[in-house]
Amino acid sequence: VLSIPGEPLQTKYPPLYPAVLSLVLRMRPDFPGNYALLLVPTALAGAASVGLAALYWRRVFGASARLVVGIALLAALAPTWLAFTRYNMSELLYAFFATAALLCLDAPAGRANARSSSAWLLLGAMLVAASVLTRTIGISLAIAAVAAPLLRGKRSDALLIGAVLLACLAPW
Repeated sequence: VLSIPGEPLQTKYPPLYPAVLSLVLRMRPDFPGNYALLLVPTALAGAASVGLAALYWRRVFGASARLVVGIALLAALAPTWLAFTRYNMSELLYAFFATAALLCLDAPAGRANARSSSAWLLLGAMLVAASVLTRTIGISLAIAAVAAPLLRGKRSDALLIGAVLLACLAPW
């Protein structure tokens, strides 16, 4: 934002999406000539989130491959979804992190190996933190990520997720 001076730092909004865009700006700082390049992270995140959502439908809901591909194509080609790829907005990056987090947090269900389950929960918690650092609506996902294991009687899982969230989000 050109109207905000460099000091003090702007800390009102989550920092992850601006940090991603700053990497692009470091590669090619000539704005507005770099605008198309600034859209690349958003478009990639949008495509990846559709793919992850399809994988989620397949793994968690047991949907058939044909149904999953059809739904993914319809979602990817939806006018609203495509419109988000034309603007520098954090929605699609948030969708990517939130969908990846849900996939990881649901992965341990039914696994016998505790070490593998803890690794999935750890990764899921870090992705939840990334979603919070992308958009503040991610706070609702963070609350759900801790509450769901508590409701299932898995206090150690909730403690692990809560500790990771606290470690990742406290600096912000």
